[in-house]
Amino acid sequence: DGEKVEIMCKGNCPKGECELVEGNEIDFGDVQVGDVETEEKFIKIKNKQPREPAMVHVDTSAIPELKLTTSTPLRVHMNEDQSVSMTIACREQKQINGTILLLVRGGKTLPVTVKANVIVPNVVIEEEAFDFGVITAQGEKTMPITFDNKSNIQAILTMNLENERELDIIRPPNQNEKDGMLERIVEEKKEAPADEIEENQSDEEDET
Repeated sequence: DGEKVEIMCKGNCPKGECELVEGNEIDFGDVQVGDVETEEKFIKIKNKQPREPAMVHVDTSAIPELKLTTSTPLRVHMNEDQSVSMTIACREQKQINGTILLLVRGGKTLPVTVKANVIVPNVVIEEEAFDFGVITAQGEKTMPITFDNKSNIQAILTMNLENERELDIIRPPNQNEKDGMLERIVEEKKEAPADEIEENQSDEEDET
């Protein structure tokens, strides 16, 4: 089996010396409810250690709605600072007020307060009804639909046209998706079943 040999090991674990130089408190303000990520917010951490880099892990477990867009753990070089970016997305209306932790290896923990007010945008349709009148077979007619966002945040709307397959959304060609406070409209429409398509085609052939 061989002879046992003792090996002496020696190492140096310097004390981590980091501080927050920007972003002690992050406030996202009003945020739209849903899977819509906000604009990025930043915190900046500085390594005051003149000889060794610092390893920093960011613990966001207290705020599951928060998503880091910077890879962690961080390696912050001597006498340098590094930014950590984040966004937030929440599927329910709520107030978020919690703390994330910057865990510095060999040093103290740096807390950062994160706040957000997740709300449902107040969007109304100005028209009370839509009367297309008489339309001939295979004919088309367009009518305007006006959305008014009364909130102070942008809104993303989903129009469910699953049971209204005759309707389509036509956006003006010169309209920018981010004009005003209505960011974009997403149309949801499922394809008609195959038997229904065949029935419609046979009806069209009978008419001709």
